[in-house]
Amino acid sequence: MISVIMPVFNVEPYVRDSVLSVLNQTYTDLELIVVDDGSTDSTWAVVEEIAKDDPRLILCSNRRSKGVAGARNTGIESSGGEWIAFLDGDDLWYPESLEERVSVAINNYDCDVITTDYHLWFPEDDDYEVRITEKNPVWNKVFSKSNQESKILKMFNPVDEFLESALTHTSVVMIKSDLLKTIGGFDESLKTYEDVLLWLKLAVHSKEMIYIPVVCSRYRQRTGSLTHLGDPPTKGGAEMFKKILHDPDFDGFKSKIRNQLQHHLVINTYWYRNSGFRYKALVCAWESFISNPLNLSVQKNLIATIFGR
Repeated sequence: MISVIMPVFNVEPYVRDSVLSVLNQTYTDLELIVVDDGSTDSTWAVVEEIAKDDPRLILCSNRRSKGVAGARNTGIESSGGEWIAFLDGDDLWYPESLEERVSVAINNYDCDVITTDYHLWFPEDDDYEVRITEKNPVWNKVFSKSNQESKILKMFNPVDEFLESALTHTSVVMIKSDLLKTIGGFDESLKTYEDVLLWLKLAVHSKEMIYIPVVCSRYRQRTGSLTHLGDPPTKGGAEMFKKILHDPDFDGFKSKIRNQLQHHLVINTYWYRNSGFRYKALVCAWESFISNPLNLSVQKNLIATIFGR
């Protein structure tokens, strides 16, 4: 059995289609655990209605809002499947999404993590969609040969590649339950990049990760789906790289992690400067300087921030 975890929060217009895209999979041996994280619209009522007709749909509700990481962890704790997959309450799976991944899992016993290609989907922009492997240059570099030859790609501890870009996504990843529970699920202290941190941990701890060259999901892009509350969208990236910089699991990758931390801090500095948050810009510029004081661009960034340029 596959356990599918779906965190939901105020997704009433989308959740029915998302839930049905899981329940209507060609692979049927699954449980779908929907975790409501404090919705104030009719999301819960919509899911309850569907659950009346399908016992594979299990409803959970957090007593207090825990964020998307906490909602997913609630689902993980309640899961009973050998493998765990995820889908957000506004995204969609194609009908054979699970079957594609399960068939690879059956034939590759040592594999701990399976991922696939997916569509970035813009329903508000003429229903436009594009494969992530066409849009993201790192995905293209790593997976293009697999796509061209229509052969799976086996990866062994691909930490370098995952530090360059998160080479999976919650809508297409499938993870052995024992491994996921051993490494502790999602980090609830992070409001964003909690998924990227988990992918990096999986890259370190998995025996084998496999990429399948098929498109398995539609990842909805919608305005207002995430509010940054006066902070840049990359703020969580800096917080995440600070965490793993001091994690012994990543001792062999300190230089690359420092470079990524510096890169995110500089981006955050520009964002704060352009948005009029001078003090926050100064903090980021100083942290970036401390992380790599000999770097010329970092020095220039600090000077420009100090003098308000």
